[in-house]
Amino acid sequence: MLLCAEHIIPVTQPPIDDGAVLVRDGRIVEIGGAQRMKARYPEEEVRDFGRAAIMPGFVDCHTHLEYTALRGIVHDVPYAEWLAHEHAKADMLTHDDRYDSALLGGMEMLSGGVTTVADFTGTGASREAVRDLGLRSVVYRSVGVPEKAKVDSAIEEAARDVQ
Repeated sequence: MLLCAEHIIPVTQPPIDDGAVLVRDGRIVEIGGAQRMKARYPEEEVRDFGRAAIMPGFVDCHTHLEYTALRGIVHDVPYAEWLAHEHAKADMLTHDDRYDSALLGGMEMLSGGVTTVADFTGTGASREAVRDLGLRSVVYRSVGVPEKAKVDSAIEEAARDVQ
């Protein structure tokens, strides 16, 4: 399939105006000028995006997808206060709530052009959601514990989760 657009923005070379991307089996095979690519591959289906840019997906290196549903509940407060409220609200979420929240966050990422995330999870729910969405990811087990007395048990729990 040839994907055509007013601008192609490759990673390793300058942008191509009036360009095309040849995709086969989900992989980019070749990029170049649209007219040349259409002449070279006349049998390929053409999908023309018009006045658009085709470019690599974005990478978001710090996400908390399980907290997507909590967005906007607490704002305009100092960070420590916000964090305490956020943790209290998050503690009320079930695993399914966290999964649904991460699914929503992942869908929002994809709709905005983000194709890869580094996500922090406290339960593993976001790991399931990004897998189900097909979103590329690195998912970290979060061990944020506001109470010093609970640090050792939180680390032990996290170690069990990742084994």
